[in-house]
Amino acid sequence: MFLLDMEAEGLSVRRRPTMNRWTLGEITCDGVKVGPDAVLGEENEGWRQLAAAVATEGGGMFHIGFARHLFDTLVSYITSTQGDVSLSQDPILRDRIASLHGEVDVAERLAKRAIWMQEEGQDNMVFAAMAKVYATELLQRLALAATDIAGVDGTLYRPLFGPASSTSSGDGRFAWEYLERVHGTIGGGTNEIKRTLIAQAGLGLPRPPRVA
Repeated sequence: MFLLDMEAEGLSVRRRPTMNRWTLGEITCDGVKVGPDAVLGEENEGWRQLAAAVATEGGGMFHIGFARHLFDTLVSYITSTQGDVSLSQDPILRDRIASLHGEVDVAERLAKRAIWMQEEGQDNMVFAAMAKVYATELLQRLALAATDIAGVDGTLYRPLFGPASSTSSGDGRFAWEYLERVHGTIGGGTNEIKRTLIAQAGLGLPRPPRVA
């Protein structure tokens, strides 16, 4: 692994817009030269270092913060009066919300276990992968539930840091979440790769056959 000067000759950055109005930096290196002082960590250990960093990112608590916030916003929405009735009177919705509440707690426990293992110096790669897969897919389930429950109003969109809206469900957050939570299952190691890691390192299952 190397640390690169972002002003180095041959290095360029192109901002790529996302469907949710973020931009990501696409970095291209064309003939960039680095010296031995640019080595980060240990020589020939780049992949191990990168894998550890990705595990730390995926197994962290920030996904849980997102999940808690969206869940609280959804609960606030269904307990408020919509027209002449409160959606919280619907037994089917109450059951759905209760199930999601349990899932948020499960995600938090998985993340805390992964962090505890790291702090204790234990190999937490499998638990971190489990925490990442569960939390990012829970975020999608929460966003789907929110837009589903809100109906047509749940499709009204507002940028996350834009002006407040009193006309859209969840203040425009539900539609934003629906679009945003796609990338969590892709970034930081796709969930498909994480599941392969869980299967092989966690369960001892064989490697999948390579496609020629």
